[in-house]
This record gives sequence, C-alpha cells and structure tokens, in this order.
Amino acid sequence: MTDAFQCGEVRDPSRVVMSRMVAALTLLIGGVTVFLVWKAIQPRWDFRIVVHADSVEFVKGVPAFRRAAFEAFFLHDLQTRDRIRISGRRESSGRLKLRIEGASCEGEKQQIRNFLLMFG
Repeated sequence: MTDAFQCGEVRDPSRVVMSRMVAALTLLIGGVTVFLVWKAIQPRWDFRIVVHADSVEFVKGVPAFRRAAFEAFFLHDLQTRDRIRISGRRESSGRLKLRIEGASCEGEKQQIRNFLLMFG
C-alpha cells in the first residue's frame, strides 16, 4: 500500500489541524513582515495639516503659537474650496521637503511652499 489515502480511509485529525496552524502562522508572519517593511520605507513627516473650506486641522507638529498665522493664511489668503493635505519634514541639510495633495493648481502649491518656507 502507498502513503496516499485510499477511498474510505480516515485522515488523522491532529495532522490536519497542525497543518492548518502552520499555514496560518506562516501567513501571519508574512503579513507582519510586509507591514514592517512598508512602515520602514514610508517617509516620516514632521508636520501634517489638513485644510478644509472652512477649517484647518493640525494633525501633527505645528506649534500652538504658529497656528493662528497658519489658519489666517489657509482660510483668508489662500481661500481654497478643495481639501488640501500638506505633509512636510526638514531634511538634515535644512531643506524643507513637502508633499501637497489636493491643491487645484501649481500656483496654490507655490503659495503654500512660499508661506511654509517663511513660517515653517
């Protein structure tokens, strides 16, 4: 007789459970590994701001004493109707690296960059 199951034979339930546990553990370890690699390659932002048509949400990193100037710029000077998300970090060379999502034109993006270079 071969090792293959013949019609009518019963499999050992402990082996089936063990193989499923090994498969689940392998998937879990693979998922955690993918997540950790993804987190490692994501840029770390020093600040994040979300601008809505009628409010400014400071998600991270903007000091309280600068928030009034930021709100005045985004709500009164820029006057956008779109939602804009701004993320930025200061590189070791001192350069300000920005990611601006949702601005309707390059002119708006340039205004935001200029303002952040002056106040950021």
